[in-house]
Amino acid sequence: MMTYGVRTLKDPQAAPSNAELDLARAAYRAEPLSSTALSLIVATMPEGETRQSLLTQVGDLTRRNSLLNEEQITAAALRGDDRAFFHWLSRSVLTNNDLRVAYVSAMAEATAREGAVAALTPVIGSAPSWSESYWHQVVQRPASLLNAAKLRIAVAKQPWRQTNVSRWDRALSIELTNRGHFDAARALYEGLDLARETRSGNLLSDGGFGRQPELPPFDWQLAVSGTLGASIDDRSKSLLVSAISGARGFAARQLVSLPPGNYRLGWSLSASMPITPSPLRARVSCAESGERAAPIQPISLTAGQHAKSFIIPESVCRWYWLSIDVVLPDDSAGIDAYFRNISLAQTTGNK
Repeated sequence: MMTYGVRTLKDPQAAPSNAELDLARAAYRAEPLSSTALSLIVATMPEGETRQSLLTQVGDLTRRNSLLNEEQITAAALRGDDRAFFHWLSRSVLTNNDLRVAYVSAMAEATAREGAVAALTPVIGSAPSWSESYWHQVVQRPASLLNAAKLRIAVAKQPWRQTNVSRWDRALSIELTNRGHFDAARALYEGLDLARETRSGNLLSDGGFGRQPELPPFDWQLAVSGTLGASIDDRSKSLLVSAISGARGFAARQLVSLPPGNYRLGWSLSASMPITPSPLRARVSCAESGERAAPIQPISLTAGQHAKSFIIPESVCRWYWLSIDVVLPDDSAGIDAYFRNISLAQTTGNK
């Protein structure tokens, strides 16, 4: 078996030699439960019911024969049996550390297949020790993202109840959004039971800054850079925006679905120094790349408690960024600003 294994590393199509097969048959006659002997015998058998029947029985003998596991994986893939395919990949990951990376990578790649979600749910739902490695791999595969989101929603339900939000959930949500899968990203947010604030009338999640962001960009996505940063203090219920001279970009933003109509943005803001004219602006912009939407005039965010009305014009765009932008001149002194509340609500008429 060792000499055959070495040859397959150089040539995956290699077959056992006659001498190796004779030894395997002699070993099988002496010990019919020898998985080592059976792995060589199975490798020489033609595809068919007899080979598959033997493979099925051999699978009950051992979990640790890598050649047999590879045969099971290949056979399941050839007959299109997704449940068996992922079952044997999972078993191989658990029993062969040397091949763990390759098998987890194959599983992440195969997540894109039709039927993969149903087949993978019991595998990932049991929270195997390699599941974190799986999520790390799958968020790097664009073709697998949509099924990965459906799988994550499935394992959050009974009986698995994997409801704790992890860093890979956040990475998955951001990747879906970056690639324009807004509906799938929103379904992930709702599937993890995070869409709670919609009943308050505020279209923004956590507009009162009472908790740390759980799943951006449907929670606040906060900037962290050398010149510009934002953080939420959930004890004082505030959003702190800090920027130094020359800072430009968004400090915090959220993705929202906005039909055409009239809206009102409200905010409560204080700053460490007078901000006139204000370097802070609220910007509403279409998040869908390639879609032409009429630009919406940015709203200057001044200190105090204020509200400003604006209109989302008719367009094909459905998803918008609501961002708190900073534009500081190069010769400015910098700023620390504190938001106590930001609200976005649809209104009727020109209110």
